[in-house]
Amino acid sequence: MRLLRALSILALMTASPVLAQEVMLRSDLPLWIPESEGVEPYFFADNQALGCEASFYSGRYSAQEPGSDNNGEWIDLSNDRAFSCAFSFSDSRGQSNVAWVINLASVDTDQGAVDLLALQIGALGGSEYRLFMRPALGGLERSLTALDPKCPRRMERRLRQTRWRTDYCAVPNQAALRRIARDAAKRSPAGVFIFGSDSADTNDAE
Repeated sequence: MRLLRALSILALMTASPVLAQEVMLRSDLPLWIPESEGVEPYFFADNQALGCEASFYSGRYSAQEPGSDNNGEWIDLSNDRAFSCAFSFSDSRGQSNVAWVINLASVDTDQGAVDLLALQIGALGGSEYRLFMRPALGGLERSLTALDPKCPRRMERRLRQTRWRTDYCAVPNQAALRRIARDAAKRSPAGVFIFGSDSADTNDAE
């Protein structure tokens, strides 16, 4: 009975697709300093308002894999600060932290010109990175295409004397992450995260 129950749970787990970045990209310190060039959200001020601004919608993005509907995974990027600009990040896996979006580069693909983006998650104890791309058209964007990065062998870290998963990709610098993103943009994407929040603001200004 216990065996049947365990097999049933395993079947449910394997039957439910999860659009997660297979390779964990990490750095021992954040590779980009918040509020530096190419980092969002960024501070703005004019005669009427001030706050933190970004080039895409603030709220929840739901994942869709190629050829399928929403699979239940999501990320949330809430731009709810007026100073010390950072997103409040959370996701369907229970992770929550501060985060920033980095504009890595603009490249030409079979689908046209795209911006390569890195979501830099966390600061204390290093940062995690998830890679995306979007059309390089300017203006607000409602979707983020998730890339499927591969880790160069020299950056692989793994403890083999355990059954628990320990492997990750130790990214040493900005140039290395840009190379990983450019390589990933040549392959088919993992899926798309589509904006689905009721909020339509890109910043909460005060």
